[in-house]
Amino acid sequence: MQSIDHFDLRSFDLNLLIAFDAMMRERSVTRAAERLKIRQPAMSHNLSLLRTLFQDELFVRVGTVMQPTVRALTLAEPVAQALGMMQSVIHAKSEFDPTTDQRIFRMGFSSEVELLLMPELASRLRQRAPGVKLHGRPVQQREVYRMLDDRILDLAIGCFDSQARRYRQQLRAIAELRFPSRPDGLRRVDSLERLPEPATCLGQSQ
Repeated sequence: MQSIDHFDLRSFDLNLLIAFDAMMRERSVTRAAERLKIRQPAMSHNLSLLRTLFQDELFVRVGTVMQPTVRALTLAEPVAQALGMMQSVIHAKSEFDPTTDQRIFRMGFSSEVELLLMPELASRLRQRAPGVKLHGRPVQQREVYRMLDDRILDLAIGCFDSQARRYRQQLRAIAELRFPSRPDGLRRVDSLERLPEPATCLGQSQ
């Protein structure tokens, strides 16, 4: 493992690397400030600090564009890689272990699907994932995508329309469910796909 001078890094504001990367991408103080959701004077101050730190202009105005210097171009790739690695570390998630994890999943159902799925899901969770709890609620087509976007729901299952395809997955996670309408009590999930609108599983992509 590479040795790190922690005392040396304490004197450096790592947020300046984010400002540098924004400038490289936008080539404009105004647009970089908008990208970072800060005011233009604050972005100009960041650029001034970067110039002092690296002893280089880094960006010079050519017409209406802030063009990077040779030094800035040399820094661009390692800075982008470092920020990417930091982001990966921050958003890394531990592997889910249903036998030991303690979690609550907030699920939305269209009314006709909740009655079919919730009892069986709850039963299986008690056996296979005792620390996992489900909070189910009915949702309407007109509100389900907003609730996913706002993180009110983790998952939605039901007969929904085809908008916002970034959430959409066909319901195949449960191989079979028990229904009293069949003598053997079994019905394949595939048969749900013959409904007027196929049963659909909606969830945030990771």
